[in-house]
Amino acid sequence: MNKYNQSGVHKVLLVANVAKEHVLKFHVPTIRYLSEEGWQVDVACGGKEEIPYCHHQYELPIDRSPFKTHFFKAIRELRAIINKEHYDIVYCHTEVGGIVGRLAAKPFRKNGLKVVKLDHGLYFYKGASWITWFIHYPVDKFLSRITDTFITINKEDFNLVNNKFKNCKSYLIDGIGIDPSRFVIADREKIRKKYREDLSIPQDAIVLIYLAELIENKNQTFLMDAFQQVLQDNKNVYLVLAGIDHTNGRFEEYAQHLRIDGNIRFLGWRNDVNNLYAMSDICTASSIREGFGLNLVEAMYCGVPVIASCNRGHATIIRDGENGFLVNLWDVNSFAKRILQLIDDEKLRQQFVDVAHKEEQKYASVNIVKKISEILNSEL
Repeated sequence: MNKYNQSGVHKVLLVANVAKEHVLKFHVPTIRYLSEEGWQVDVACGGKEEIPYCHHQYELPIDRSPFKTHFFKAIRELRAIINKEHYDIVYCHTEVGGIVGRLAAKPFRKNGLKVVKLDHGLYFYKGASWITWFIHYPVDKFLSRITDTFITINKEDFNLVNNKFKNCKSYLIDGIGIDPSRFVIADREKIRKKYREDLSIPQDAIVLIYLAELIENKNQTFLMDAFQQVLQDNKNVYLVLAGIDHTNGRFEEYAQHLRIDGNIRFLGWRNDVNNLYAMSDICTASSIREGFGLNLVEAMYCGVPVIASCNRGHATIIRDGENGFLVNLWDVNSFAKRILQLIDDEKLRQQFVDVAHKEEQKYASVNIVKKISEILNSEL
């Protein structure tokens, strides 16, 4: 029992690295659900973007890297917030948020404060380099000792946590939730036509889409290598890349180097995901490491077939040849061949879409947030 919180209202503090690219993208349904259930839900993260449904929002001096001087300042500030508000649970996300949140919460666990970590994909995993294991595994092993509950979103991570982190309870859930209402497409043909006109893409072209921030892990260079091969066989194919560019234009330069930039559209950050999928034909996901693969589920909800690199997150969602294609990582030739196969086989594209629709409800936010709520309530 939490000796500090005597208010009669359950209080949870969600901690993550950034608002825009994480909290707003993934956690609004959970914040809303818990608030409607009578919880006080506060959020502490980097960034000034307003987060709906939370009671208090605290801006912390944190970002993607823990190797910054203000890292320890963030811990001190968060510790002061916890001491002031007397939370029942500190609910941690992201690598930096997970480190800062758990270290800040540590002194208050003796008073009954519970610490819950939802991991969107462990950095140490089957196939990761030894240096990755050397850096990240000891950190999470240590932090597991001050963690009450560890939630995972793919089977490989769940098995690892269950076997290696004996100090905390472990749970496996089906991702972090999709709001189906975000992917309702009122007039698909009208949107398809307008968006293609706006982006100077022919109406009869095949459009590939990858919605992901432009960073090394998302592996857009690999996708562009495969796309170059596709264009050698079919010139009427276009690739749409939508996501914040963290590389200062390096991916655009690579497209120019391959001389395929005329068939690629770099859109930056977008919030019209449903419409972008409506104007597309095939979802292509090339990331090296994924804890889950939310963009694949989004594509499924929008009726777009998927071709994805094989990693633990994608393999949690896609069964090769049944509801999409999985391609071995770094196999450029196979990825290009699968793209060409789906371009030529409209019946197979529809088959993948039909199978995916039968399974999509398990990923809906209404089901995921209830499970998260049950886990958090079990800590009280």
